[in-house]
Order: sequence, then C-alpha cells, then structure tokens
Amino acid sequence: MALYLVRHASAGHRYADTRHDDERPLDDKGRHQAQRLADHLIGRTAPPVRIVSSPALRCTQTVAPLARLLDTDVTILCEIGEGADLGAAWRRLETLADLDGDAVACSHGDLIPEVIHRARGRGMTSHGGSGCAKGSVWRLEWDGERFTDGYYEASPPTIGAFEHHE
Repeated sequence: MALYLVRHASAGHRYADTRHDDERPLDDKGRHQAQRLADHLIGRTAPPVRIVSSPALRCTQTVAPLARLLDTDVTILCEIGEGADLGAAWRRLETLADLDGDAVACSHGDLIPEVIHRARGRGMTSHGGSGCAKGSVWRLEWDGERFTDGYYEASPPTIGAFEHHE
C-alpha cells in the first residue's frame, strides 16, 4: 500500500491575497501542477482508491483533477490541515495507509516535514532527496505496521516517477 502525501500546488503568496488563507485558490502554475499530478497518478497500474485533503481551498483544488478522473469524492480531514496537531495527523495517516488500496492526502508545508521526520525516526528510508516544495509529492510505502520507504519528487511527477529500482 502507498500513501501519496502531496503538498498543495502553487497558490500565490499568502500575504498578497486579501482573502482568508483557507480560501486562497491555486494560481495558474498551481492548476498546471494539479493536472500533472492527476495525470501521473491516474496512469499508474493501480491508481489511488481514496483522496483526502486539508479543508483549505488550495488543497482541495490540488486534488480535484484527480478526483474528477477517478470519479470519486475528496474527503476533507481537519487533522491534516495547516497548523494541525502532529499526533492527530499521524494517527489519521496511519489509519488511511492501513486501508486497502493506495491513497492520496493533500496537506501543507508545516505538517508534511513533521510527518516525514517522524516516519524516518521510526525507520523509514528516504529516496530521491528531501523537501516539501509546493506541488511536491512523497510516496510513502506502508507494510501494515509502518512506513518503510519514502520517495520524494520535488515537482509534479512525470510518468515513471516513484518507481522502485533494485
């Protein structure tokens, strides 16, 4: 089972927008990133079966193209929202990873590095660098008890990204 942990795509600058931060939409670059993400994940042998997102508009818009292609809904999880408690987020992500089929979770730049740090502290091996750029993806492999391997892609992935090479 894999969990794709996605940082929301580009949404302009927090302080340049007069709207409440949770209502900040994707910009043109972000919409392109979201479509590339959807195209990549839908082209996998086993596309994700569930999509969850922070309540922030920029997160829901990041996974909306994928949800349309999969003809599924996006489940909103406050536990992975900006400023969320790491313990609550971790429990929710482990529960999600333990379900049958791959999943996508869209979150924020404050939470994702903490999740990756915790996973590494519990034995996860990282591949492909590290980071949390807007539109980036961590593919976390779950063995039923823990995340074993994490594959990082700094920009929206291209076909073949995240493939495990022996």
